[in-house]
Amino acid sequence: RLEENKVRSLVSLECLERITTSTILKQLTYFYDLPNDDLSHGYKVRKGFNDGFIFEPWLYLWIKFLSNISSAITNESHSEYYIIKTDIASFYDKIDHDKLKRLLLDSSPLEIIRSKISALDEKSLEKYKKIISLCLKIAKDTVGSDKG
Repeated sequence: RLEENKVRSLVSLECLERITTSTILKQLTYFYDLPNDDLSHGYKVRKGFNDGFIFEPWLYLWIKFLSNISSAITNESHSEYYIIKTDIASFYDKIDHDKLKRLLLDSSPLEIIRSKISALDEKSLEKYKKIISLCLKIAKDTVGSDKG
């Protein structure tokens, strides 16, 4: 990348928090039965614990991205299209924890979340609320804010 004067703040979780949040993310992926999109090259949750990984290895996903983008560029049927690189400034820094919590707990506009939550018995719903709250607490403790 040839970007001048660009500053990115990187956050790394401590070991316990990383294991906790990754395990919760994996369980939420199963709970919601979320499919992996073949066009997404970001964090992809693996089914099971293949080779001991929770996520697909980033290098594999990067190589797959390069292959897919190269194929798109050289494909004659795409000759009238353009590839545009975008970057949303401070995207993760602006995620509001309160809105995210409401989305995951109370008033989700997403049918998949509403239907899964409404199917939980009282005990399971309490556990679900606790793990969502735990993840948001870890996020707040890590970044020192209710956003990000």
